[in-house]
Amino acid sequence: MSHDRPDARTRRRLLGVAAATGASALAGCTGGLSADFPGAGDTEATTATTTGPPLGDHPAAEGIADQARFGPPPADAEGVVVAFEDPSCPRCAAWETGTVPKLRERLGDRVAVVFRSYPVIYPWGRPATQAIEAAFARETGSKATQATTDERSTTTSGPTPYGTRQGSTATWALIRHYFENQDRFDADNVLDLTRAFLAEETDLDADAVVADAEAKAHDDAVQADLAGGDAAGVGRTTPTVFLFRDGEFRTSARGSISFRVVNAALGL
Repeated sequence: MSHDRPDARTRRRLLGVAAATGASALAGCTGGLSADFPGAGDTEATTATTTGPPLGDHPAAEGIADQARFGPPPADAEGVVVAFEDPSCPRCAAWETGTVPKLRERLGDRVAVVFRSYPVIYPWGRPATQAIEAAFARETGSKATQATTDERSTTTSGPTPYGTRQGSTATWALIRHYFENQDRFDADNVLDLTRAFLAEETDLDADAVVADAEAKAHDDAVQADLAGGDAAGVGRTTPTVFLFRDGEFRTSARGSISFRVVNAALGL
């Protein structure tokens, strides 16, 4: 039985988070939403906030039940990680290929990791984001079919593919494809390469997804993510993640975010 005062425990936890954060390489991608993307690809020192509203009231978490994620539903998870990411951001690629797999392996049953599109770095990130939202919409269908896809994805036998919750396996495959092959993409070829990947590697209608992306058929979802990030103070830096434990806000971090930082912040 612990006799620590609540304020003492909170201070100790925050010191632990600060120490873990300080051990990381502290830089994120920065960009702008102007037409010529000034500053795209620059880096910015990591900062973190340690105060904020709970999960149900936090602007970063608005509408997260409808977002691509893995792990348990946010309402049932011990920890929730809401990540604002740009497919063209190198630091987001490091987060997705380095930290996220460890989260899946070590805390996958306890932590919900939510992907929110936030295209502010290189120009090709915008059409890529439109394609991600188009793929997710076509893959998951209406909210009425969500429970069915959830159930199907969680009862599939064999090795767990990358991202299975919400029936979004192909969407997560596309997300990972962008992050693992960033050097191949530019604003002129991204949708052609997206079409080829979807046709070769997924069951989605590649032409339909690309047509939706070109028409910005799901731009409302993109704008909702941008608005949520702006309201939460993401600014122009990706990745920026917001961490919650038992529904309470713990901290935010940006840049090179290690598993150690996330684990220390969540106290798991």
